[in-house]
Amino acid sequence: MEKTFKSIRDLGACTNAARQIESGEVVGSYIRGVCGLWIDGASAKAIDLIDEIKGEKRANRPFGTTLDGAEFARMIDPDQIAASTRGLFLDADQFRSRLGSLCFLRIPIRKQVGMELPPRLVSQTEEGTYWLQNWIPWGCRSSQLWMEALQGQKIEFPSATSMNVSGNPELVEQEAGVEFCEAQGITIFLGDPESRYEVKGSFPILQVDNAGIHLIREGHFPGILFRYLLQEWEIDLSDYKPAKYPLVQIPKELQSGAMAGDPLRLALIAHLDG
Repeated sequence: MEKTFKSIRDLGACTNAARQIESGEVVGSYIRGVCGLWIDGASAKAIDLIDEIKGEKRANRPFGTTLDGAEFARMIDPDQIAASTRGLFLDADQFRSRLGSLCFLRIPIRKQVGMELPPRLVSQTEEGTYWLQNWIPWGCRSSQLWMEALQGQKIEFPSATSMNVSGNPELVEQEAGVEFCEAQGITIFLGDPESRYEVKGSFPILQVDNAGIHLIREGHFPGILFRYLLQEWEIDLSDYKPAKYPLVQIPKELQSGAMAGDPLRLALIAHLDG
């Protein structure tokens, strides 16, 4: 385990792992309660490795990206999202300060962008709309050095998927992540020695479309907190997939609604990341 496990809070370990990504390899990680597999989304070699590791059910499914907020905002198609949401999602500073590092965003992107991105990073509906699912890492204390290392190696499309064989639950224990990586020949697992072990499971997912903002998967914390995070932007919480693992016990002062917007986001990150 010691040979494979490296700290995600160590810049040297992260830089070495980013070099592996650059060469088309797969790197394992543990970030805020869930193990993941990281690749360069433009690398056919890395995508083939993931398909082999995760099995037939993973083939042709898109990866989640971890693009910076400004780059991500430029890709969004304003004509495919509700006019009431454009002030939030077309302003990188605005949505980073409300949602940065807390959730994945599934959102329509411009057709030309969708055609130019590596094909395994996007999905497309029957009517031709391209979608991207992106986690904005801005503000995630437990992965900050890892993001910096990926940028330092100029990985244009840092991408990730859950660590599991497709069809099985995602791995949420660091020891299990190390064992998985060693069994699959993945030489680096970026673990977090400062993790709060009660945080378990995948991140929430918000979908943005012409009807507005919807929570489609809960994760880590109660979905109601998104109403306080977004404040003036309404979110539909009527129909979402519940988290697979118990939610984190959130301090009462964060659940009351007395704290909102960026102060609430920062307090949540501090609570979740340790």
